[in-house]
Amino acid sequence: MLKQVSAFVALALLASVAMAQDQKTVEDQTHCPMMIKKEVNADSKTVEYKGIKIRMCCDTCVKRFEKYPEAYLDAKYIPQLNGMEIPARKISQRYCPVYPDRVITEKDPFVIYKERKVYLFNKAAVKKWNKNPEKYAKADLLPQLAEPIPEKTDEVVGESTGDSSDDEDEEEDENENDEKAADKKSSADDGGR
Repeated sequence: MLKQVSAFVALALLASVAMAQDQKTVEDQTHCPMMIKKEVNADSKTVEYKGIKIRMCCDTCVKRFEKYPEAYLDAKYIPQLNGMEIPARKISQRYCPVYPDRVITEKDPFVIYKERKVYLFNKAAVKKWNKNPEKYAKADLLPQLAEPIPEKTDEVVGESTGDSSDDEDEEEDENENDEKAADKKSSADDGGR
């Protein structure tokens, strides 16, 4: 009897060690789940989802996550979600074709391309898309292009179904303008040497 109890205790102890190794914490998270190339660390902003802390790279990501958390849940970028049931996404497209390192939601602005909705991260991405859609229409980022053409609805074509913040779009435009100005200054500095 004592051998059976000892074996049971040893087995339970091994199982708890294995479970502890499988459980991940916020310290295991290295990238923002929304702007997936941006690294996060102990100083990063955090949000909570069902009691689990998740790191974000900036205030914009925090705001977007708080509006639509389920759209950004991915154990690949949030390892502390491993083992949890993650709600299914409502759309097959996951990334913005203009900014492919950014996750989109069904609430983001969209355009109609080949009779299908293509979601974009913000209005700045819509502007870039509209200038040259063929440049951004990549099948690996737009799985809906391989799906059957949806039935016609009374929906207004090209209008956003979401409420993407104008502040985010203005911030994006400002960031792009700052980058362009820095590039021009760098080019001017290089030309004077």
